[in-house]
Amino acid sequence: MRWFWFASFRLLPVAVVVAVTLAMRAALSPWLAWLATVGVGALLAALGALVLRTTKVGELTWKNRLAGHLLPWGYHIGGGSLPGLVLGCVVVWAALAAAVLLAYAPAAAPGQPAAAAPNPTAAASAGTSPWLLLAWVLAGAFSLWLFGQLRKFYQPGSSVTRSQGRLLLMVAALLVGSVVLHQLGHSGVALLVVGGPILVVGGGYALFLGVILVFGRNMRWN
Repeated sequence: MRWFWFASFRLLPVAVVVAVTLAMRAALSPWLAWLATVGVGALLAALGALVLRTTKVGELTWKNRLAGHLLPWGYHIGGGSLPGLVLGCVVVWAALAAAVLLAYAPAAAPGQPAAAAPNPTAAASAGTSPWLLLAWVLAGAFSLWLFGQLRKFYQPGSSVTRSQGRLLLMVAALLVGSVVLHQLGHSGVALLVVGGPILVVGGGYALFLGVILVFGRNMRWN
């Protein structure tokens, strides 16, 4: 049941943004598709805020669950206020829509402008687009979590704050570098730049959990 609610409140909204953005992209120019997708996200976020305003504090009803679907993000950005929550949700909608449009944009051959004639690089780019988008989403989610931690536990001069700040800047640099490489036609390298660290860290963590689950009962940790 826990995994069901995780998929419902975290994965399903991402799939909705991707589907809406691709549908808008098929009918509109990239900029108009982005604006239309952000507009849909803003309307849904405003509806979620209206639903929350009609609920009583401490009361858990269907309205809370509906608002959770309409406002799935923004808690780390909003700082606890409802307007901040709505703004944060719209910002995430806008970032996800931009990521979809950039990942599925026709890539130029290395050394050529994006408006050049079709090239063999475009086919390879199309194959890496879903994986590149997934890597961008994971890196963006981690950046959002880091930003929330910095905002919540910020202490000037703290070594933890400095470490988190450096890590946030590093992830942001990887994201920006990956986007630039993809736009220049190096989609494979772009995927490696942003997805490699995720694979190494995530794979190591999964391996650690596997060892704990398989051998943990028969091991002494003291």
